[in-house]
Amino acid sequence: MPTLFAVVPVYNEPDTLQSCIDRVLAQQPHGFDVHVVLVNDGSDAATRAATERIAATSTRVTLLVHERNRGKGAAIRTGFAEVLRRMHADDLVVIHDADSEYDPADWTGVLAQQRDTSAGLTLGNRWAAGVPATAHRRLHRLANGLLTLASNIMTGVRVSDMECCTKLFTRDTLATILPDLDEDRFGIEPQIVSAAARHSITIAQAPVTYAPRGFSEGKKIRAKDGVRVFVVLAKERVRTWQRLVPKMTGARIVLQLCGFLLGCVLVAWCAKRAFEGGSDGLTKLQQADPMLVVLLLASTLGSIICSGFTFWCLARPLHRFSVLEMQSVNLMASLFNYAPIRLGLILRFVFHWRVERMSAIDIGAWIAGVAIVTLGSLGSALAAGLIQIPLGRKEILLDWMWFATYALCIVLSSIAMLLVGRAPLLRRFLKGGERVLTNPRILGESLAFRTIDLSMWAIRMWAAAKIVGVALTPAQAALLAAVAIIGAGNPLGRLGWREALVALVAPYIITSNNSTDELHALTSQLALLESAGEAALTIPLGILGTIWCAKKIARTKHT
Repeated sequence: MPTLFAVVPVYNEPDTLQSCIDRVLAQQPHGFDVHVVLVNDGSDAATRAATERIAATSTRVTLLVHERNRGKGAAIRTGFAEVLRRMHADDLVVIHDADSEYDPADWTGVLAQQRDTSAGLTLGNRWAAGVPATAHRRLHRLANGLLTLASNIMTGVRVSDMECCTKLFTRDTLATILPDLDEDRFGIEPQIVSAAARHSITIAQAPVTYAPRGFSEGKKIRAKDGVRVFVVLAKERVRTWQRLVPKMTGARIVLQLCGFLLGCVLVAWCAKRAFEGGSDGLTKLQQADPMLVVLLLASTLGSIICSGFTFWCLARPLHRFSVLEMQSVNLMASLFNYAPIRLGLILRFVFHWRVERMSAIDIGAWIAGVAIVTLGSLGSALAAGLIQIPLGRKEILLDWMWFATYALCIVLSSIAMLLVGRAPLLRRFLKGGERVLTNPRILGESLAFRTIDLSMWAIRMWAAAKIVGVALTPAQAALLAAVAIIGAGNPLGRLGWREALVALVAPYIITSNNSTDELHALTSQLALLESAGEAALTIPLGILGTIWCAKKIARTKHT
């Protein structure tokens, strides 16, 4: 039979402790044995004697001792550590005070609520059960209401009584949040709720009765503890941001700035090569066929839309977005990837956490899913082209062999993703986020959009080559597009790296009768024009997307 562990912190409660423990041990919740973990937090001699007597007379009580008073939070953490060491998968743990303000008979309702909702954390709600409205209690309820409101605002989780002592945990929840708990006094209450919210743990609530006592009767919480709640909430908000946003350490910022500066040098190098070797590249750009320019821009628009749909598809198992919202966020992220420090990923995290209340784990799993799908389609395209070289072909062709190899690689990568998504270790870590990889339909749709996206890159590369006078086969355009995507994804910066990589690789792919200098000039023109074709739409549309996202965030702040 599973065990319900009751962690009871006690500090100087000689008059109420015995009756409190007797009432706890008298409980027989359906399907559970009750075991008390009593934590003596440096109490006086009378309370110490009472705890030792209780532990000596019952095998269902474990006594832990702090030699000096460390606070309620420290006592709870000590009890949690002992319970976690002894718990099995179906066991539960509840916090209970030693002052008889709470009735353990209410645990039946709390357990029923946990069973019905499968919640990882179930909170008691003193106000739902009704409390006599004396002036003192009205003031107490008002103060608790303000603290709970602050918690709701800071965590994004709506609860009715954050400060209630009665909190029921599953083993998985306790193992997840215990490393985050470090408050020694009453700040443990908001910290528990904040930690649960940060880890996207389901929170339920159940009514409990409450018989508050006054300070003259031994109540220990003080006004300074109420102030401490705000400090704890602010600290936990920072922790959430640190977990949510990729760490931008000083070294990383310096590295990205150096990458941006080097990218500027690479752009200048490409521009210098583009107009050397006797090439009339500038004239070609000025006299380009308007239809080719339209194709250049249209393929960019198609790529932007397909990229947004890829994110939208993979998010569906975790959260429902409108297509407009996803496209706007995608445009904003694309725009800020041009910044000296790549901010696109950080802004995605911040927007979806702040506006959509997505958890850090879900956002991380979603972004990882997009990265895996991108690598799957990109790797398949590269494999389909490069495998033709060892087979003896003089040039890469976009024929049946390419499509057959691409399809085979996509199928194999899809199977691998589905198997990885079902791995028990990944499921325990992602806590539902693995659903981005375990739905075959979602995976198929996202791979299809990424494939179309790659096609748009290839079309833009072909159109840019046509404008500057370079003859590219569809297969060569697809291969160079894959090279461009790799360069654009460079973590050191977007500007310059992609253009330089295309300019360096293209001469080895293109078959040309031009001199070496002319070929270098043509491929540099190709690299610059293809990149400019993307920027010509991404930047203005990214500005519009950023404005839309900023307004959405502003509206969220006022709700």
